[in-house]
Amino acid sequence: MKDTKYILNDNTLYDYHRIQEKLTRMAAEGWHLEKFTNLFWKFRRGEPKEVRYEITYSAAASAYNSRPTEAEVELADLCAQAGWTLAASYAQVQIYRNEDPNATPLETDEVQKFENLRRNMIKHFIPQHFWMILLFSVQFLMHGSSTLRDPAARLSSSMLVLVLIGCAGLVIEYGCILVNDLLWLRSAGRAVEVGQTIPPNGFHRKFRWVMGASTVIFLLGLLFLTKPAYALSVLILTPVMLVSTLGTLAITKKLNASRQVNIWVPALVTLVIILASRPMLSAVVTPAETPAELPLTLSQLTGRKGDPLTIGVDSSPLVSYGRYYDFGAMNEIQYTLVDIHCPLFYDMILNDMEQDFIRYSYWGDAIIPDELRELIGADYLRRTTSHLLEDRWFICWEDHILLLYADWTLTEDQIATLVETLKPQ
Repeated sequence: MKDTKYILNDNTLYDYHRIQEKLTRMAAEGWHLEKFTNLFWKFRRGEPKEVRYEITYSAAASAYNSRPTEAEVELADLCAQAGWTLAASYAQVQIYRNEDPNATPLETDEVQKFENLRRNMIKHFIPQHFWMILLFSVQFLMHGSSTLRDPAARLSSSMLVLVLIGCAGLVIEYGCILVNDLLWLRSAGRAVEVGQTIPPNGFHRKFRWVMGASTVIFLLGLLFLTKPAYALSVLILTPVMLVSTLGTLAITKKLNASRQVNIWVPALVTLVIILASRPMLSAVVTPAETPAELPLTLSQLTGRKGDPLTIGVDSSPLVSYGRYYDFGAMNEIQYTLVDIHCPLFYDMILNDMEQDFIRYSYWGDAIIPDELRELIGADYLRRTTSHLLEDRWFICWEDHILLLYADWTLTEDQIATLVETLKPQ
């Protein structure tokens, strides 16, 4: 039987009402507080007892102090004289316990208690949230500005897409928490002024559930929009893995297995399910189809030998992006090929790539015969040639954009080869 238990901390450190209630309830079940942080609570098994807990805040304390401050030591001595012992402390928070149900509370003056709490929040909690908002806002603006400059290349990076979503979500989360903290301090101050007790603040727990659910719904919606098979596999496989893991863990706990068994056996069962579900997982772990599977070489267009095709490709559920270069002795082709999996970004990428087409050696639109237009079958088509016979094409299909450069004027046969190779099926 385990002697310790860890529970995730779903309360803020200054929501002392709910914390005191939780610790008292755990003590009645035989679990007594041993340690806590901003992330988790650690309890040790003991005799079920009726224990009262009270929380104090010390503005001079810090999570980075290796030893308690002089103010903390003096407070602990005063509390010990009143029968209260220090159960655990973290950062500015100290939690005391007392087994006497009639013990005198550590703080009886609500005004003084509120002022102490307000002083700690203004000095520590609120600045932390403000700096987190500023940090993630700067990160979002930096990555967002680079995305606007080159949307096709940036949106094709799965890591950048996750960073953008994560930064935006964290800015929203910390912003809502900061606003709630300020509003709660205002309402709590008014309540204390009229002789009422400090009201509890249950916003954080509810908000975390809302943010978690919103994030899951957003990601699933994004997956269904860009890769339905991907999202369907996740929806099917996630509950299967969750049920198998929790079921295995329940069995090992019922058999009074050791902590190592409770960890490794469910993990191994989950691994077996993943390996057995590889056909389904292939839709999840396989990246989106990339233009790398559709190369166009100099020899395909001219019959002349060129250098090995130089390829730079990246892909995400939003966009697949490839840049290709093939240099021969007398000829050269370069092109950028973009597959847009999410229609929401089509116009932005189209405008950016068209500006690139105009920006580099644009000599005015060249005439394209109707037969050639029909052969290409594009939704949007532009061509320009220079006095050096350089040939540039800007071709757009429904979800497929091609920006091509050749240092000679392409023939109709070469255009036919280009369309046959690169046109989406």
